[in-house]
Formats: sequence, structure tokens, C-alpha cells
Amino acid sequence: MSMLRRGALTVLLAACTAAGADPTLLSHVPPDSKVFLGANLSRFLASPFAKTVMDQAQSAQPQVQELIKATGLNPLRDMHEFLLASPGGPKPDRGVVLVKGVFDLARITALAGEAGAAFTSYGGVRVLAGKKPTDGWFAFLDGATAAVGDAQSVRGVIDRGGAGGPDAPLRARIDELGNDYDFWFLSAVPVSGLASGAPPAQFGGAMQGDILKAVTQASGGVRFGPDLLVSIETVSRTEKDAAALADVVKFLVGMAQMSAQKDPRGAEATQFLQRLQLSAAGNVTRMSLSIPQAELEKLAAQAQAMVTAQGAASPPGRQPAAQPGGLTIQSSPRDMGTVTVK
Repeated sequence: MSMLRRGALTVLLAACTAAGADPTLLSHVPPDSKVFLGANLSRFLASPFAKTVMDQAQSAQPQVQELIKATGLNPLRDMHEFLLASPGGPKPDRGVVLVKGVFDLARITALAGEAGAAFTSYGGVRVLAGKKPTDGWFAFLDGATAAVGDAQSVRGVIDRGGAGGPDAPLRARIDELGNDYDFWFLSAVPVSGLASGAPPAQFGGAMQGDILKAVTQASGGVRFGPDLLVSIETVSRTEKDAAALADVVKFLVGMAQMSAQKDPRGAEATQFLQRLQLSAAGNVTRMSLSIPQAELEKLAAQAQAMVTAQGAASPPGRQPAAQPGGLTIQSSPRDMGTVTVK
């Protein structure tokens, strides 16, 4: 890489780092939002690790190229940042995903028409909505911003016209996380409350344990650079609760390392736990883990090889039959709902 190109890349990364969360996306966040998940895709995709992984993924999945050709939308190029916001707690089906990017509205409209769907207008905004009240909405707020979620949340985004957003303390914390990480999360509700809509057979029961019930706020993120950095910070009700959480994490790490000694296959995956930094100060518990890029790329290559081998060994499955005259947009069966237009 020439010095000129390297300098340009440095300036670009510095600009992204200083930007924090996109102010336009934050202005559309419902005011009652307490749970957030964000990603600066432009910054992540500029990292060497992302380039390696994406090249492998695209070469192994030619259907991705077919989708890009059909829709004119390349998520790896056209989607710059996204922000999920939800009230959390007893409203697991409420929330909105806001996306900043470059959208070919004419091509997307034509694609919807070919599928038998059509955009309508709500408050002067182009909206693709299902026929049932429980169906989700997909809206283009402008040529560079889209929103998808349950109908009530998306209607609220449109009605506020960019005059929403979280309160000042949450906004400040979101900006810090957006500055520090490529992918980040923030929960301003008790962690155990996030399990209210989770099936107990999965992780719902574990999240409602006594230790996690004491966690009133959690945040953290992942940053890709020379090393992969993963950080988590929790705020507990008391200093004693924070110390107890740190002790539980230490115990689980020790158990994982002991299991790895009995199973060589898990030794490589758990060796990174030796780098875990763990501390408790006051009612705050902090955890961070750093993994060198070379080791991370090695793990990614091994995972890709396993997926490829499994695909080659499995008989070709029957593809789901296409539904004529229908278009479905789904983000999650529980969180955001499904847009189905027939």
C-alpha cells in the first residue's frame, strides 16, 4: 500500500472514530428506548480482518453475488451504520432498526412490484406494510435512512420526524460506545428483564439468576484493529453484588480451562481466556479480552473450512418453494416482527 493510500485510510478511520453514533439515527430513536445495539459497518469493513473474512464468505457463497445483482443492494458497500432501539422489559416485541446507507429506491420499488407488493405513503414517507395489524413496517425516511420494526414503533418514528432520541445521559453513553467500538450494546434496564421474552429452555432461566438480577445496567462492544478487543461493563445494585459477579466469572473461566485440559479440541478456543482482564471497583464490574488478529483469522479460517466440509458432506436439501405474489421482510420472529405483503 502506497504512503498516500495509507494516509487516506488513516484519515478515514480517524474521522469514523471521532463520529460516534450517527446523529440522524439517534434523532429517530423512540424516546422510551432503553436497550440499544449498534454497528459502524464502514469502520468494521475497513479493518484487515473484515476484508479477509468477507472475501472468504463471498467466494464460498455465490448466491450472495446473485442477490446483489438482483436487488442492486450490496450490504457490504451500501450499509454504513445500523442502530437497534427497544424499550426492553415487558415489551419484547416493540422496537425499531434504523439503517444509514445508500439505497436505490427506484430499483427496490421495482423489485417490490415484481413480487406483487407496493409502497404506500404515511406522513409523506414511503412505507411497505403488511395487511395485518401485527405485521411489521419497512420505511424509507429519506434516501439514506431506513427504518424497520413493528407498526407502532415505525409510525412513531415517522410522526416525530427526527425529533426523538434518548435522554442526555443515554445519548452521551451511546456516543462513547460508538467512538470506542465497531459493534456495541447498551442496556439501561436490568439484565434479568431482557429474559422476559426468552424461552426458559434456552438462556432465559440463566439470565434470571440472583447475580444477574442485581445488574441494573450493562454495556460493551467489540473493536477490530491490530487485536480484537471485547469489553463488557456492568453496573450492579451494590459493591457486594459487583464483587460476586466478578467471582462467578472467574469460576466459569476456571471451569472452561479445566474442561479444555480434558478435551484438546477445546484447548485452542479457551487459551484466549488466559488474557481476560477482570476487575470490580465500587458497584462496577469490567471485563476485557484481547485476541491478536493473526490468531483470530486462523480461527475464522478453521470455522469456514468446517462449514464448507459440512456443506460438501450433506446431500443437497430441497429449497423452500417460492410464494408467488408475495414479499416477506423479517428481522426476528419475536423482536421486530415480519412484513408480509401478498
